Amino acid sequence: MGKAKEYIVKLNDFTGIIEFLLGGIIFLLFNYVYVSFIVEHYDYMGFSTNGLNFVDVFVAIAVFIVSNVHYVTKQSRFIRAICTLVQLFFLFPNLVIWMHMDLPFMVIMCILIFIVLMSWNGLNLPKIQTTILSVNEQGLVLVLLGVLFFVPFAIGYNFHFSSNLFKLGEIIYEIREENQQSKNSLLAYLLSPYVKVLIPLMIAYSVIYKSYILTGLGFVLMLLMFTLTAHKSIFFSAIVVLGFASLRKINVQLPLMMVGLSCIIILGILASWNGELLINSIVVRRVFFVPAYLNFAYMELFTDELFYYGYSFMKWFVEYPYNLEPAKLIGEAYFGSASVNANNGFICDALVNLGFVGTIPILVLVTLVFKLIDSLQINEAYFGLFFLFVFTLLSSGLFTTLLSHGGFFLIIVSVFLISNTSTKHSKQL
Repeated sequence: MGKAKEYIVKLNDFTGIIEFLLGGIIFLLFNYVYVSFIVEHYDYMGFSTNGLNFVDVFVAIAVFIVSNVHYVTKQSRFIRAICTLVQLFFLFPNLVIWMHMDLPFMVIMCILIFIVLMSWNGLNLPKIQTTILSVNEQGLVLVLLGVLFFVPFAIGYNFHFSSNLFKLGEIIYEIREENQQSKNSLLAYLLSPYVKVLIPLMIAYSVIYKSYILTGLGFVLMLLMFTLTAHKSIFFSAIVVLGFASLRKINVQLPLMMVGLSCIIILGILASWNGELLINSIVVRRVFFVPAYLNFAYMELFTDELFYYGYSFMKWFVEYPYNLEPAKLIGEAYFGSASVNANNGFICDALVNLGFVGTIPILVLVTLVFKLIDSLQINEAYFGLFFLFVFTLLSSGLFTTLLSHGGFFLIIVSVFLISNTSTKHSKQL
């Protein structure tokens, strides 16, 4: 009898199979929740279903298959993880709504093109070798930047040391209104780079290199910033980055995140059967389907119109035909109030400003940003920072993300502070 052949499956291939299967499960769960939960309980917000037909199902399956091209082209672990996030947060919710509401296919086509561009090896950049600081020097720079960034906020805003603040009540909106009235544009631009990049980076670094002093400093600054600005997203950013840093490897981070999401959705389904709507309302409806619905709302309201950013940085060169910016027009038309700032993601933002042809260069530019980050050989424990970047792109235009939400700052610290850290050994400061 001949010796049996031994088949070895590499870890990356194994986790790829797991992620593919989990992606299919989440897509099916999204379909179920949309029909049985979102349409049933939130139809007044515009969610509806016209039923499914064979053609729609066939197209959806084809799109799902093509969207997994990053497994076939053997991408790096980082790029594959970004493509998986794009599937979960961008493609799947938009595809489900398209199937049930017979809406324009253009948004889905752009998302698919984006995934294909990300999976194209022709856009890969060579590994970049940059001169980086030692571990101790990195920690010192983070401490100095953390303190220097904090000083303008401590001077420009008022501290609010009140237990009511942590009850997340009306005081939050009062503090935000107070800060808006100060009209300090410098602090407005510094806020996101500080609380979405620098403080989370300090926390991730402290976990990687077991610097407990820096951990404490990061959380103290986070709490102080909350007393100054009352932005709940400060805690969200810190928790996300801390979770990814603790898991360290993307081969563990992504599958566990997808398993956790699946469990939360299933728990939300079971809770909804007993009349409890909160879980899937916050997680599935708000995080996944509201942005997708807004994409189609923009396509519907601004059909055959292109703004060329005339309401924004191009206002001195391009005439804008409305008194309100697009986000407020959507709020007024679909939610009954212009005060509802219905921002959309970077793909839809490009479509309403530049059209389909003009969106392609934007997709290439975002792809190159992620390819650049991939080429920097950054420690996978920092992946939470880039998860937040993807999450921001879900609800903001590219230029807004880069200029106002810390995107440029994230690229700068990636190049000059945490590049070439993938092979560095952790050691205590």
